[in-house]
Amino acid sequence: MCDSLAIARSRTADGQALFAKNSDRLPGECQPFLQFPAALHPMGASVRCSEISIPQVSETLRVMGHSPWWVWGFEHGINERGVAIGNHTVFSNEAVEEKPGLIGMDLVRLGLERGRSAREALEVIAGLLETHGQGGASLAPGASGYHNSFLIAAPEEIWLLETSGRHCVARRTELGSLTNHMTLGSEWEIGSRDFEAFARHENFWDEEGRIDWAAAYRNPHVPACFSEGRRSRSAHMLAEHDGRHSSLGLQEILRDHGEAGIAGVLQSSSEEEQHFTLCMHSKPATTTTSMVAPLVTDAEAPQPAWISFGTPCTGVFLPVY
Repeated sequence: MCDSLAIARSRTADGQALFAKNSDRLPGECQPFLQFPAALHPMGASVRCSEISIPQVSETLRVMGHSPWWVWGFEHGINERGVAIGNHTVFSNEAVEEKPGLIGMDLVRLGLERGRSAREALEVIAGLLETHGQGGASLAPGASGYHNSFLIAAPEEIWLLETSGRHCVARRTELGSLTNHMTLGSEWEIGSRDFEAFARHENFWDEEGRIDWAAAYRNPHVPACFSEGRRSRSAHMLAEHDGRHSSLGLQEILRDHGEAGIAGVLQSSSEEEQHFTLCMHSKPATTTTSMVAPLVTDAEAPQPAWISFGTPCTGVFLPVY
């Protein structure tokens, strides 16, 4: 479980775009907050990620983010150009590749190191996904991997990117949230070259006209009530504070433990209600780290990213620059 939120400049109180994420991982997993400087790399260099090595680019940007102790990449992070990215598990009809590849957290860091804008970071992730796949342990060493979605935000625009294997679709938004649930239907803007042909070949989709991504690729055998509830909850809170959002307000949203009656609204039992709140206190995952960041370019005055090491409802958000 994970939840990311992003708000465009036009929808915040002070005209700064905002990004926020709760990272839900195994209880007690150490997630240091790491910073890496910008760097130049020699021709022919490679970079060792969590599972595989890939060719390095000539220049990487300054980045920082929360990184589980055994992983090369980030659960979420931000770069010097004000691009922020978070990833989330999603469940697809398509089997996860057994062959090692780039895990979702690697793709977050690679997108930040190589993307000077939200769209450029999206193209980086999509290209690497198509080339290397997303196989390998993601939840713990030796565990199986998973498919990912990504919320990619920057001062100029916000993108929702959802993937399955080496396929993906994306669309822009001004007030967006993602959790462990495929949400992009037929309103996607761009997609990988063969995702429609693959869906039809695998009998995920047999209708005429524009393909519905979520209907085609979502795994119907994985109960969606929890992720649907969390997505509904985050969308409701974003809409409720539209035009008045701030860094402090997003910290409060990440601390969310619901309101009386939310389970009834979602037509679920009160026992299930604990899974709908953005601050997680349930097994097998719990909220272990959080980040809230105003998105500004390097030329503007430095702004803090606010980070928490633990459940945000009981933790303290600390500023890092």
